[in-house]
This record gives sequence, structure tokens and C-alpha cells, in this order.
Amino acid sequence: MKQLFGEFTDRQEMIRPDFEYFHSVNHEPVEVPYHSHDFYEVLFFLSGNVTYLVEGRQYRPQSGDVLLTNNRELHRPQVWKGQVYERVVLWLQPAYVRSLGGSDDLSLCFEVSARRRLNLLRPVPEVRDALHTLCRKLEQVYVSDAYGSAALRRAYCAQLLVLLNRACFAAPLDLGKTVEQDAKMDAVVQYINRHLREELSLDSLSARFYLSKYHLTRQFKKYTGFSVHQYIVRKRLIAARLALQAGAAPGEAYLQSGFADYTNFARAFHAQYGISPREMQQTAKNRPEGRPVYAKTSS
Repeated sequence: MKQLFGEFTDRQEMIRPDFEYFHSVNHEPVEVPYHSHDFYEVLFFLSGNVTYLVEGRQYRPQSGDVLLTNNRELHRPQVWKGQVYERVVLWLQPAYVRSLGGSDDLSLCFEVSARRRLNLLRPVPEVRDALHTLCRKLEQVYVSDAYGSAALRRAYCAQLLVLLNRACFAAPLDLGKTVEQDAKMDAVVQYINRHLREELSLDSLSARFYLSKYHLTRQFKKYTGFSVHQYIVRKRLIAARLALQAGAAPGEAYLQSGFADYTNFARAFHAQYGISPREMQQTAKNRPEGRPVYAKTSS
């Protein structure tokens, strides 16, 4: 088992095939670049002065809030001075999550939150307390080799996910000043994500949303942290990575994700993930069920 307490680490890939648990405390701000994961992430916010940036939306959490991100969303925390930043983070392999629910799909909360464009949950007090109790139990057995610990880890993970799904389904769609967004940029982000296979030039987006290219460029960078072109390329690379991990051939993956030129796609893919599309496909094909595909995840 890995150590679960400590300062921030910039590792952004999973080692285990099921889940990983971290309880981290930082007394000084940490710098975390925009990134995405091959897995689902649950962040239980305990304290700090932090803004979470997810796909063009900015969240200011309160103690007890939960942030959900799936394996397609670009995100980063922006940590400010003045308060201790403490959180519990759970990384979950999608195949593992699917194995826990039986006839219930326990990954729904990650998809529903993305579809609603609302990644932050503010559970009612009794659910919040139940989640914290389960986190403490999971923390106790995570590093234990005592008899039954593996079964308890699986049971506690399943219970956490059930509560998170229930909280997600019951969540209000408006959290007031907790969420900052620009309605126009939000619409642009959603349009890009729904039309990755189509032409997405700055000119075409500017015309579609009746914005000057200057205003679109400036506001998009402000809310997403990327230029329009950078964002489109990153999201297409994420789509290609997921297609390759699902078994698509490189030629299929690059077309499915919206790239027009294979050479540029392969070069960008290797720069982002540290391996070629073909290597990613072969790794996915040869790995045992549920095992992660190892790749560098750069900012």
C-alpha cells in the first residue's frame, strides 16, 4: 500500500488497478497545472482558500463540499495564501467503479455532474457526516493487511459512491456565488465538446456566437486557462486516448476525435502522453481487465 498522508505530489497517474486514497495537507500554496485523468476523481474539501477550475467554471467550495471530475474534464485547483489546504482525494478506475454497483451504474454521478456542468456537490448535513464517517473508515483500512481489509475497502468504496450518486441526483442546480461562470463562454465550451469531430476554427466559433475574435479569445482564456485552439487540441487528444484505451486503432481514434491530419495527431499525442497512439493501443490491448494504461500526463 502507498502512504496516504502527506504534502502534494504532482503524480497524476494511478498505480493501483482499483482505487487510491490520499489525505493531504498543505500549509503553503501549491501550483497545479491544468490536467485530466484516465480515472474518476472525488475530492472531499476540508479547509483552505481554493478556487477549483473545471472546464471554464470556477468553484469556491465550503468545508464539506465534494468536487467530482470524470476522465474527460480538464481541471486544476488554484490555491491562495492564508489558510491550510486540507482535502481527502479518491481516485477510482472506471472499470472498478462499474464492478461495484451490480445492476446500478455507480459512475452516473461523474457523468451527470459533467452533463449538468455542475461539478461541486454540497450534501445536506446528514449525508455530509455519513461521507466523512466512511472516509475515516476507508482511511483506517486502506493501509491495513488485516483479515477482511480488502472486503471492507470494497464495501466502503461502494457505500461512498452510492451516497455520492444520491447527493448528485438531489443536488440543486444553482449554488449561487459558489460558482462563477460566463454564460457565453459556457455555451462555447459545451459546443466545442459536442462537436469535436467538426471544424472548430476561431472564425466559425466567433460567427456562431456573435462575438468578435478578440473578445472570444480573451474571455475564453480567462475562464478556461487555454486559448481556443489549445483547448480544442487537448479535448481531441483526450477523446483519442479514451478511444485507444477502448480498443480503437490509431487511424480510427484520430478520425473519431476530430483531427484532420494523422501526422499532426501522432506528434501531439506523443508530446502530451509520452507514448505513441500505437503504443497506447497495444498497452490497452495487453493489460489485464481493469488495469490502468500508463502514460505521462503533462499539463
